[in-house]
Amino acid sequence: YLRQLLEIDQQNSFAIEKLELINEIYQKQTLIFIAERDFDSAQKTLNNIDKTSALYNETATFITKATESINTPDITEKPTEAKTPIKDNNKDRVQTLLSQAETSMNAYNWTEPKKDNALYYYKLILNIDSNNKQAKDGIEDIFNKLIYSANKHIEQNKLSTAAKRINSAKEIYPNHNDITELANKLKLARKNRQNIQLEQNQIRQQKIKQLLAEAKKQNYNNNAKETYKQILELEPRNTQAIQGLKKIEDNNNIQLAKKEIASGKFDSAKNRLALISNHPQKTILTELLNKKIDEQLAAKIEIANLLKKADGQINKKQWGSARKTYKAILKKDHNNKSAKSGLKKADDGYYLSLAKKAIGNKDFDRAESHLTKVSPNNRELDKVRKKITEERNKNKNKKPTIQIY
Repeated sequence: YLRQLLEIDQQNSFAIEKLELINEIYQKQTLIFIAERDFDSAQKTLNNIDKTSALYNETATFITKATESINTPDITEKPTEAKTPIKDNNKDRVQTLLSQAETSMNAYNWTEPKKDNALYYYKLILNIDSNNKQAKDGIEDIFNKLIYSANKHIEQNKLSTAAKRINSAKEIYPNHNDITELANKLKLARKNRQNIQLEQNQIRQQKIKQLLAEAKKQNYNNNAKETYKQILELEPRNTQAIQGLKKIEDNNNIQLAKKEIASGKFDSAKNRLALISNHPQKTILTELLNKKIDEQLAAKIEIANLLKKADGQINKKQWGSARKTYKAILKKDHNNKSAKSGLKKADDGYYLSLAKKAIGNKDFDRAESHLTKVSPNNRELDKVRKKITEERNKNKNKKPTIQIY
């Protein structure tokens, strides 16, 4: 992609910079492979260096020297023969490795990460030049830093890190006196820590025992709940505290389930009882809940039958009977919407029928009194009022009858 970008824009600074960085990475890896005498890998890596871009001239010298080193590897010397002077191309490799080692030292990468740390680069240098003073001094410096760091971590009670530093130092000088001294110091620190932990554990167990006794006296109330929580802070898996909290939770759920059953919240009560694992009252409450549910179901069936009966009475204009039936439903279910609506309709029918009867008896005042109890939005109300007015006028215009005795 970067090369395609340069084909479009040969001066693109982003592409040039990134390609240069990639070349440097390949150069670094090639150098490492050469130092390790892995010439096949070195050649493969070298072939990845960009030879067509504008950066080629900058890397041409390195490519030439690296290629010569690959084609004529210096691996023929015998252990008994005197070492030959370092070749120029090896000097370049040594300088590069020294630079990489220095960078790793500054980043505190003394022995890690693998194949990218100061000790690794110094050892590669000694493979090329076994007498290189800078590499030897560097390894000595790493050893001293590891010893100092291990010592500090022991003092700070960071024993795992200290052990890691000692093991790294062993790879450099396995039999060094400082290693032996530090190993003994680490052993003693571990023993002291173990003793401290044992003492702390004894104190913690004594505290837990005391808190468990307090919780028992508190008889599984809310104070006991806080006590059990304190125990779990000291020992998260304490069985007695876990069971104690569960018992408190079960007790609370039992009390809440009783209230829910009493208030008719049967579904909530059923779900709450399901949360209780083992409680002497669970069975009793479950039986009571089932009984209440059965009673509720029977009541619903009875109400449904009464509603059907009341609706039939409304259709037959049996207003008085319908009123009685709806009132009977509301005694069983105070909030039954169908019964409330039906009773309103039955009341209207009942008082309208009384008003009509009063009109027939020429008792207009009584008729109007009955109409005051009819819903204002009833469709028949205006018609009956009009009827009262008409009948009243007729009655006024009617000549009185003269009786002769």
